Amino acid sequence: MLLKKTEQHCTVAERSFTLGSFAECMKPLGSGGGNALQPFIQHLLPVYTKSFKDEDKDVRNNAIYGIGELALHGGAPVHNHFPAILQSLSSQLAVEKDPRCLDQIVGAVCRLIISNKTGVPIEQVLPVVFANLPLREDMEEYEPVLRALHLLYTCLLYTSPSP
Repeated sequence: MLLKKTEQHCTVAERSFTLGSFAECMKPLGSGGGNALQPFIQHLLPVYTKSFKDEDKDVRNNAIYGIGELALHGGAPVHNHFPAILQSLSSQLAVEKDPRCLDQIVGAVCRLIISNKTGVPIEQVLPVVFANLPLREDMEEYEPVLRALHLLYTCLLYTSPSP
């Protein structure tokens, strides 16, 4: 029933609210390793990526946030979708003009890194993250950015050979 509220014939408020509501459900549903989210992945991923193209910036913003939250809390069931998610985010980054949406893209990529850094081509992704810093409007996205950078730095510290 709620998925129908994301369709183009619905109002902007309905689409935006529904996508944002789905995003807010990711953390509680994903608390057990993402298994509770598994049945919804196949339905939500196409809705989120389709909504990246919405003409309304609030709808796009909530879709980008939602896909990042799905990646962060979806656990192993969503990891095999990382290449497609990264491709969708990259395509959106190339055309997006809204500063808040651009910040959300950076935050979403960092959520993927936090969730499963081995599923993200860090050498390709990190320069793009840095190129889009500082954030423009959505300062809350610094939380996943800093968490991802801390994770990568910590891994670097513990995997680098001692001098």
